[in-house]
Amino acid sequence: MEVLVIEAEAYKNLINQFTEMKEFMQKLTDQMYANTKPYLSVTEVCALTGFGKTWVNDNKADIGFSSVGGAIRFKRNDVTEYMEANYFKSKIRRSNI
Repeated sequence: MEVLVIEAEAYKNLINQFTEMKEFMQKLTDQMYANTKPYLSVTEVCALTGFGKTWVNDNKADIGFSSVGGAIRFKRNDVTEYMEANYFKSKIRRSNI
């Protein structure tokens, strides 16, 4: 067995680096979950689409939603499909209009 002696300051720096790595990994895990969870709140739909709460509430019937216990939830796939269905690509350049 080999024994290693390090200075207290080096040990503290090492522990701090491990703590920072743990926090970083937790943030990544949280972000991955947030990007894959199947149901979204109004606030999350706003963040995903870039629209405000008024727009989300005005269009919720067209998007599709659930209301459980007073909380409105949207299926992530429904929001994505709604945005894709309303996506138009013009073949006319603006300079020609």
